[in-house]
Amino acid sequence: MSRQRKGTPAPIQERVSYHESDEPMARSKEEEEEDRKLLFNGEAMQANIRSVNFSRTFLSLVAGAVAGILGLRGIPGFLFYFVIMAAQSGTLLLKAKLNAAVYFLSLQAVVFDGILPNVLLFVLFWTLIYDYVHIF
Repeated sequence: MSRQRKGTPAPIQERVSYHESDEPMARSKEEEEEDRKLLFNGEAMQANIRSVNFSRTFLSLVAGAVAGILGLRGIPGFLFYFVIMAAQSGTLLLKAKLNAAVYFLSLQAVVFDGILPNVLLFVLFWTLIYDYVHIF
């Protein structure tokens, strides 16, 4: 396995052929396609998901602090969070060159996973920083 730069998503799919021989055989394209199997690299997939979850957690913390400093209250604060998460999802898709299937099992893993569980962290830091800056 080749070494990946830290923070760079690793492709999770590899194409392999099970009928490799020294001498070429005359075979149809259908037979060649049947011989090819799509394999998933579990380590790369876990590393990519872990990286996305870490970035969403850290971004939730920072977004909560920024929302508190800006003095956002109520619905505008939650809208701020979802806009930040949408921007992060878009950035991940751009980093994956709009082909999320190479790095993740589905597009849903990039766009939606980890957004709702991190709302509580966002609210915690939002209220904490808001109280420090605007009340105390």
